[in-house]
Amino acid sequence: MFVVPTTNLIIGITHGDIKLRRILFDDVPDNMVLCGFDYSSRISRLGIINDMRMLVWAMYELVTQDVWLRGGRRIAPDTHLITSKEDWEIAGTLMCNVGFLRRFLQDWINRRNEDLDAQPTNPVDIDWDPLNPPLDPAMVRSPISGAVKVNWERPA
Repeated sequence: MFVVPTTNLIIGITHGDIKLRRILFDDVPDNMVLCGFDYSSRISRLGIINDMRMLVWAMYELVTQDVWLRGGRRIAPDTHLITSKEDWEIAGTLMCNVGFLRRFLQDWINRRNEDLDAQPTNPVDIDWDPLNPPLDPAMVRSPISGAVKVNWERPA
């Protein structure tokens, strides 16, 4: 969970597209790596809110396997939709009680809401080029590497 505050509050980047397929889990509990920074941008209040919401949605989807509620949107709906659900139908086995997980997520949301206007402590110096459009609507230029990538998703 701390990878998002690190990218936001230390290096000054918002991810912009957090989904389960962009999170790699290590064998060590509570250790995850965030990948796929195609939609990343400089830190902003809206970017922090979106990253926070998307990570909470990803955790909900991981626990429940309910990937349909969000509808595949890149901008995550308000987390109240899932935090206010009376019960989460768990798919698989959790190493903790689902109530504990839900309280942890709510506490994390509350702490992150306090950081919405914080400035990064060690921002990276990236030459952001918002005026360089993709070559084709299906192609995306990475703001970090400048590489052109095809925006393709595996058919279901």
